[in-house]
Formats: sequence, C-alpha cells, structure tokens
Amino acid sequence: MQADEYFNTHPPSSSQTTRAAQSIHETGALIFSSPRRHLRGRRGGLRDMPEMPLDILFEIFGFLHPKDLLNLSRATREFRALLMSRNSAPFWREARKLVEGLPEPPSYLSEPAYANLLFCAHCHNCSKPNIQAVHWLFSVRYCDPCRKAMFIDESEVSAFLMIAFQNAYHLYVNPRTNHSRRPSKRKYHKPEIDALKREWTELRNDEERTRFKEDRAAFVRESQKHCELLSAWQRLCQHKRSEEVYELKGERFKAIKVRLREEGFGEVFDHMRYSDLADLKRMSSVNRASKLTEKGWNIIRTSIVQYMTSVRDKYRAEASYRKYLKRFQNLFDAYQSSNTPRTQEWDYEPGFFDLATSPAIRGLLEDGSGNITQDFHNFYVHMSDFAKTWKDHYWNIFTQLAVKGLGKFSASLEQDTLLNLAIVSFVCKRCHQRQLRWPHLLSHRCFRDRSRIEPKGTNELLAAQHVRSDHDARYRGEELVVFDDHNIVTRTIVSLCGFTPELATCYEMNDQDVSVRLVCSLCPTEGLEKWQVFDWQAAIQHSIACHSTEGVNAASCWGRISPRQAALTKALERLLAQRNSTLSALSHNPMNVFGCALCCSNGSIDNIRNHLFSVHRILSPKLGEHMYLHEDSKPCGAPSVWMDLFAQPFLSSVYLVPVLV
Repeated sequence: MQADEYFNTHPPSSSQTTRAAQSIHETGALIFSSPRRHLRGRRGGLRDMPEMPLDILFEIFGFLHPKDLLNLSRATREFRALLMSRNSAPFWREARKLVEGLPEPPSYLSEPAYANLLFCAHCHNCSKPNIQAVHWLFSVRYCDPCRKAMFIDESEVSAFLMIAFQNAYHLYVNPRTNHSRRPSKRKYHKPEIDALKREWTELRNDEERTRFKEDRAAFVRESQKHCELLSAWQRLCQHKRSEEVYELKGERFKAIKVRLREEGFGEVFDHMRYSDLADLKRMSSVNRASKLTEKGWNIIRTSIVQYMTSVRDKYRAEASYRKYLKRFQNLFDAYQSSNTPRTQEWDYEPGFFDLATSPAIRGLLEDGSGNITQDFHNFYVHMSDFAKTWKDHYWNIFTQLAVKGLGKFSASLEQDTLLNLAIVSFVCKRCHQRQLRWPHLLSHRCFRDRSRIEPKGTNELLAAQHVRSDHDARYRGEELVVFDDHNIVTRTIVSLCGFTPELATCYEMNDQDVSVRLVCSLCPTEGLEKWQVFDWQAAIQHSIACHSTEGVNAASCWGRISPRQAALTKALERLLAQRNSTLSALSHNPMNVFGCALCCSNGSIDNIRNHLFSVHRILSPKLGEHMYLHEDSKPCGAPSVWMDLFAQPFLSSVYLVPVLV
C-alpha cells in the first residue's frame, strides 16, 4: 500500500498532526523545506497557493469539494499536515455538506478516511486506479483480484467464529453474502477476521469478552445501517449522473443536427428512419457526454457528413426503386387482369414478390437509367418466359430433393421426368400434408404466406410491402418440404396396380381405362357386408394413416378386385365426385379453400364471398366463373366407395387375393 493511501485509511497520530498544525498556525503560512518544482502553463496555476495566509486558505477550503480537499492533502507534506490535523475537521465537514444527500460518516471512520472511501477510486489493497466497486459494509474498495484475495470462505473461519460467538456469530461479524441466503456462499473480510483473532486472544476474562461482544454487536449494527444509507446514496448519485449524461448527449446530438441541417441534410432528417437515426446516435463522435464546440465539430465533421451522405444516397435510391416498383406492380396487375377467369393452373405461376426480386426485374428496378417503360413492356410481352424460367428453377430444386430422398432407387431414373413419377411425392413440414406432387408443390398454401416473407435487405422489404395476397408472397417450398419417407409403400402399391414403379407417371396411374381398384385385407370385415375400395392414391394414404408399415410387406395387405367390380366402382366414384363438386356441397366443409377467378386472392368460402362482394362487386358468385376450388382442397384419390364384393352378380367373378411382388 502506498504511503498516502495508508495515511488516508489510517490517519496519523494526534501528536503528529497537532505539532504540524501548530507550527503552521504560528508562522501563518506553509513553509517548504525543499525548493518547489516550477510548473508552467495551466498546471502551474496554483503554484503560489501554499504561500497564501491561512485565513485566505481557510476561506478557500470552505468552498472545496471533499475530493478537492483530498487531492490537496496529497499535494505536499505541509498541506497534508494541515488538512489531516484534528483542527481541520470543520473544513471536511463543510466540504461534505456540499455533496447533496451524503449521509454522516460512521463513528469508526474519520472525515478524511470517509472522503477517501467515497471519492478516491483506487483499490485499498493494491492502489489500482478507477475502481468503482465499493464494499460499503467493510468501508473498502477492491479490484477483482484483490476482492478474491481479501474475502475468505466461511469454512476457513467457522471454527474460530463458533468458539468466539457460538451460533450467533452473524450478530458480531459482517458477512458478504453475494445476494444468496445459502450459508455456503458467505464470505468474510480477511483483515477484519485477522483483527478479531488478535483482539480475542488478548481478552483475559469473561467480563472483557462480554464487553467485546457488545462493542462488536454495536459495530455490526452501525456498519449495516451505514451500508444501507450509502448504497441508497450511491444509487441516487448514479441515477443523477445518468440523467446528466443523457441530457448532455441529447444537447450534443441536437447541436450536431443543427450543424447537419446547415450542411444541407435537413430533408434527410425529416424522413430519417429510426434505425438510421439510432446508428448516427451510436457513433463514437456523437455519443459523448460533452458539449459540442466549434473545434470539436471541425474534428468530427468529416466522419458524420460521410455517414449522412451515404444515408441520403440510400434514401434517394430507395425512392427511385419505390417509384419503379409501383409502376411494375401496375403492369403486373394489368397482366393478371387480362388473363381472367383464373383457374387452379394460375396458382402454379410466380407471384409478385418472386418476380420483383428476380435478377432480371430487380436489375431494372435498381438501375432505372434506361428506357424503363420499354423494358417493362418487354417484360409484359415475355411474361410466359419469366414464368417458365421460374418453374424450371424449382423443377431442378425438387428434382435434387427427390434424388436425395430416393437414394439407391434414383440411379436408374431419368431426372428430366423424375417429378412426374407416381413414386415421387413430398410432405409439408408445416401442415404435414402428404402426397404433394408436381405441380401441386408450386401452389400449396403453406409455401406462400405473406406473414412469413422474411425480407432480406431494404429492396426486398419494399417489395414485401406491395404484397397484397398470399399468392404474391415469397415462395418457400424448398425450405418447407421433405421427401416422403414411405416410398416403399408407394412402390409396392404401384406394382400391385400392374405398373413399373420406375416408369409409371401419375397421369398413367389415374387413367380410368387402365387403373385398378384395391381393398385392404388388414381392416376388420366381420359383421360388415361391404368392403371399402381404394384407388392407388387413397390406398397409399390409407396404409400410412391406418396401418403400421414398419417391417410389413405391403403387398400381403392389399388385394385387387375384378375388372367388372372396378368398373362399377369407378362409375360410383364419378357420381360421387360430381355430387361433391357442387358449390353447395363444397361449402359445407369449412376447411375447403377457394381461389378468386378475378385476382390472385384465396381463402375460405366466407372469405372469398366477402372478397368478391367488397372488391369485385359480385353478390352471387358462381363456381368456375367467379371462384374455383384450390388444389389443396381437392381429395387425395378417388371418393370412398363401399361395395358388397360377394353379392350377385359379382360372386362368380371375385378374385380377391393378394398380389405378391
């Protein structure tokens, strides 16, 4: 510990300070025994202060802050002797009164030691500077390394404390608890424990020990009381300092804004976004708790003007992009209006967001230097080419996903036609809908959700603001699908239907002239007069949903009905499909989704009816003319048909046997 630090925490004896103070009072001035070092400039402004008469010094002391008195006491030995004298206690008290809300010092701290604790930010053990952590309960400041060294665990002192104070030692010794009530977390101040041990060994009888405990209990109560008072005062000071810093930073920022408006950035400030304004405030040259001076502005001007110039250029580019984006939207709306009524095939087309953010269109919108009207006209003419490019892009993406999902089965397959195969299907990660095939993958509603566009960059954000329906949102199919892992079941059922899995397409499987019908041998039939008949898609769905396919040969679970029975089944399916496809029948299912035939909106039957009335002024919409059933709401496979397969006239022709592959 340095000498002056030790002196402030351990004041000199009264005889020393008294003698020094008396000599000073007798001469009327501070006498230096060694020549002063001459200080030039501002640092030498107080060089004549020690030679002033004492009455003037005393008058000056009455206006000084305790920290100033503390620094002055460390300037020379003579000032130290004067200010550490007991006769100088009134100076310290008057200085302390200048600090708002500061509590009185505890009885165990002198005025200089109290000022040292409050206003000297040095470690009391190693003198490291700028230490803000004060342990009020122990009247010390410690840096982190010293704090660990100066506090010891309870386990190291519990034996002594139990001998001296029994189970009530918390009444006589202050613990540091780290905001925990667990005894294992308590620590004790090592210097205090060492002093206690010395004093305890010097006690000679029970009377002295009792008096010692009473003194310790009073000390603990007083130290805890002052700890609360000083902690509250510290919080008050921190709050006031925060307010001062906030006000100073606010005044500085206002002054910088005035300067920037004079530089011609007023229009930028009038339309500045919060994020850009926050970035400006966070600049090191702006975020300072000091007033802006002319010299200071000249130093920081270049960096701030550069930032504001970049913001202005960005806003101008955004304004241009926004203008051309609006023109592109009008052109896109005109293109869609010219192709009505819409059908479900239009849901396979790219939406506004995907087109606006495509490389070709984005380049036109960001550049804006050429004949953009002619460029947009060319886009209008070649819209089908843009759509084909977009579809080809996702065809390749889903083909790669299918190749990865098929694994070893993909080696013999043609990738150019892979997505057309009946064995290739996907599952939506969000709604878990199965048997999503091409091109239904392009229109599935989970993959176009305007609430989940997640734009990347400002231009995409501007494009997202022009999205008015889910169809026009970013397409996210590649993120939200997985290849259907029930491929073995699909391959087996395709084989049961008489097709080669590596060659059969969905179109061929759905051909009414060649498609077959199946029945499930795992479903219980006792007490039932009829069997449920499935086409190939319904059979796949039934196997996955109703029966465990783990370790089971799917071929042994299915039987194929006769061609005559299949023909009757298909006729019944057509009747059911025709009946179920009317608007009245479709309206009964609240889960059905409809698309507007006049624009790209879609939704439930009630939403579409409200949309058609409020937007298109159609009071009595018709299916096929004003609306259509969305692909997501179409049944997967043929309608369910139940038949008595053993009744006349089919009894002689039934051959319900498993077909093994």
